[in-house]
Amino acid sequence: MKKLLKLFLLLVVISCTEDPILYTLTTSSNPPEGGTLTPETSQFEEGETVLLNATPSEEYTFFNWVGATGSGTSTSIVMDSDKTVTAVFTKKRYALNLNVEGEGTVKETIIKAGVKTDYDSGTIVELTANPESEWVFSEWKGDLTGSENPKQITIDGPKEITAVFVKKKYPLTIEVSGNGSVEEKIIKQGKSTDYNSGTIVELTAIPTGNWEFVEWSGDITSTENPVQITIDGTKTVKAKFLISYNYYPH
Repeated sequence: MKKLLKLFLLLVVISCTEDPILYTLTTSSNPPEGGTLTPETSQFEEGETVLLNATPSEEYTFFNWVGATGSGTSTSIVMDSDKTVTAVFTKKRYALNLNVEGEGTVKETIIKAGVKTDYDSGTIVELTANPESEWVFSEWKGDLTGSENPKQITIDGPKEITAVFVKKKYPLTIEVSGNGSVEEKIIKQGKSTDYNSGTIVELTAIPTGNWEFVEWSGDITSTENPVQITIDGTKTVKAKFLISYNYYPH
């Protein structure tokens, strides 16, 4: 009889013991390649506190939680119902600073999606150097080198790039007819023989002995002496001297 009573009481205790209530925690990352979220989807007992950790992938940063609170990469939730939590990641963004030496502009063409000025990490940008009139593109300096134009760069960090433009250069050929010389005087800075575009050169015809200057021909047609010429292209100038029969040496 006592054995039956003990068995009955044991059955009553077992029947009164309830199974634990379980809730499902569903986790995900957005975008999936942006990082990982632990723990992965699993079940937890009612009232259990679960610690969540978001770990961004390389070139991504943690942005925010959806379905949980907190601003850091770690947070916790209490399992009082089924939960869905998403860790949101965003691409790192870097500035692309463009400088110009000389006169010209640089056109930016996005090859892979990004945003103006600050670009998503991994964005490929094609830069095209466009010189102003009478200028030519020379080279890239800084985080982009070489003279290829256009040229592409991958934004994997802050970038500082300078486009170098230089003045076009043209030769100035001086020819002499007769006996004399031509003195070149640079009015605006340039260098002898080849001049920067826009350089103004003053030419002075200097006759020798009993010769006298007559006229300029070619890209200058004038009898003035001296005379000025603007170098905006290849120039050829001829100075004409004739012997003077009115010359009486002392």
